[in-house]
Amino acid sequence: MPDWWNKDSNRREERQIEREEDREEQRAKEEERWKKQMQRDSKDSGGRDDKKKKKGGNIPGVPTPIEPPAQQQSEVSASVKTSSLLPALPDFNKLISSIQSGSNPTMTFWAVLVLGWVLFGIAGFVMSLWCIGFTGNFGEKFIGVIIAMILGPWYWLYFYSVPTYCARLPPPSLF
Repeated sequence: MPDWWNKDSNRREERQIEREEDREEQRAKEEERWKKQMQRDSKDSGGRDDKKKKKGGNIPGVPTPIEPPAQQQSEVSASVKTSSLLPALPDFNKLISSIQSGSNPTMTFWAVLVLGWVLFGIAGFVMSLWCIGFTGNFGEKFIGVIIAMILGPWYWLYFYSVPTYCARLPPPSLF
């Protein structure tokens, strides 16, 4: 590599190290300010902290006297990151109870539709495998299995629309 390339990468690394050092210094300064503020607040309040704790409790996002603000922010951001990455799971017990009671006809409709889709899809896949032993060329049989795997119940349209696919073999002639 040319020398100028190495110089640029060294400069970038140095800048990054300087930025990290600056951040650490800023965090240390914030922590010192926070400790001084806590000491001042505890001196000024006299005995009022007990009343505040009984009335208000912990307020989210406000630093408590136990933790410095930098640590609290990292915990809050970590909890936000994990909760936003995980999908919310539906309450299946509530769903099943609403279907059984009939209180939510829309949910009942969608549950029956999904159940029908799954059952017809599984039946189509089994039938596509069964049809491998019947008439039809290799391409028709292969397409039937692929359609059953990908499109599920739409396989049945293919099954009934192609007359040479999955027809019974004629009986063997004796003469």
